[in-house]
Amino acid sequence: MTDLVIEEIDDADLARTWPVMSELRPHLNEAEYRAMVTRMRVSDGFRVFTASRDGVVVGVAGVRPMELLYCGRILQIDDLVVRETERSGGVGKALLDYVKAEARTLGAQGYIWIQACSERTPIAFMTARASNGSAITSGSSSEQLSNFA
Repeated sequence: MTDLVIEEIDDADLARTWPVMSELRPHLNEAEYRAMVTRMRVSDGFRVFTASRDGVVVGVAGVRPMELLYCGRILQIDDLVVRETERSGGVGKALLDYVKAEARTLGAQGYIWIQACSERTPIAFMTARASNGSAITSGSSSEQLSNFA
């Protein structure tokens, strides 16, 4: 198996992420997804990171920087998905580690993961990688705040 390449992508390469993102967000079509990401980049500073193997995207993370009164600067993880055939192979951990390093570079005190709960929600993955605290679940959403260890 070849090494993963993790990088931030721009709108020109966004279409490469759709086959993986559609596993997490099947309620969207590709045009809606691309339009939403483009708008969120402008309005919220949304960023997209990919994990690729041999030029094929196998994982995607969508994040946005935020500053909150209760915890300061953070990098919010809106989406983190790994192609089904690549799960449990370290891709999600590699993406999360990359995002955490990027958050530190931005001066963030931690990261927060907010995810609508569904059969695709990686609650066990989130909780296992939290450096402090535990997942807070309420209704149809889950929130995980982690400081850097």
